Amino acid sequence: MKLPFNTQKIIASICINYFHNCYTNDCGQDASYGYEIIEELANIPDFGIYVIVTNFYKAYFQGNKKQSQQILDFLNQNGLNEISSRLP
Repeated sequence: MKLPFNTQKIIASICINYFHNCYTNDCGQDASYGYEIIEELANIPDFGIYVIVTNFYKAYFQGNKKQSQQILDFLNQNGLNEISSRLP
């Protein structure tokens, strides 16, 4: 993605919000477009948390409870309880 950093950050935030709305409205199958957008972000550490949360939602929507729990555990083990507590 060749957009400026701040634009990419806003887009990533919108995608994460979209995933939460997909969860809230029980339409996880609609989240795939958001996955594609997140995959296009610049491959830099600043966007790492967006990728991790996206991977959580992807696993969650696919019914992969083991992987989604592993991601929650990872977040908690690294002091990111504020993030994990907001995920389903």
